Amino acid sequence: MENGQDLIKDPKSLHYGNLLLVFTLLNFTIGILFYPGRFSLVHHAFSHLGNLYSLDGHPNNVSMYVNQAGMIICGWILFRLGRYHLMKRPVPNSPFYWVLSWLIALGYLLMVCPADSPRFRLAHVIGSALVVGGFVFLVLAKLLAIRPAVGLYIFWLATLSIMLPVLAYAFMWLIKFPGNPLFQKFAIIALIAGVYYTFRVSRVRGETGLVSGSGSVHDETALS
Repeated sequence: MENGQDLIKDPKSLHYGNLLLVFTLLNFTIGILFYPGRFSLVHHAFSHLGNLYSLDGHPNNVSMYVNQAGMIICGWILFRLGRYHLMKRPVPNSPFYWVLSWLIALGYLLMVCPADSPRFRLAHVIGSALVVGGFVFLVLAKLLAIRPAVGLYIFWLATLSIMLPVLAYAFMWLIKFPGNPLFQKFAIIALIAGVYYTFRVSRVRGETGLVSGSGSVHDETALS
């Protein structure tokens, strides 16, 4: 118990977070290596790795297939994370986490569609919104849940450090700023850091319920 609130540890979510980090880095790294021409962090969005053609008009077969495989694997990891929270209910907020995890998983599957295909572009945009939006809400929920464990100062420092790059990217995307792809990289780094930090704190120190009175779980559903 910290700050007068019961903290429940989440023993396994960090495992899925680590898997997601590894496959995300592998997906981006291999995709960049096989992207036709030179992939620029300033001028290329990561979605370009899954396009049918490069910005120069060259076929992008290898990088696209790598990206599609990566999206499917990441979607499977999020599906397993959601299933874990649905079946085991390790923490009070598990019902919220499994819904968000499955929405993100759906988003990853939709992002398999190439963004430069007029036929499938809308599906890709919807998928991107589900992934980014889902992770934003997941990280925010986790930050609120671990606040009693880390204190108010660390909570606000972490929240601002994670959310400001995401909001900056969203704003640059809306105004179609030419350097928007660079802001995307900072937003992705912030979300990855947010997932790892909140999942780790939840595993080591624990978290509390977002709803008043949900600071504990039943013995039969909690993991030892």
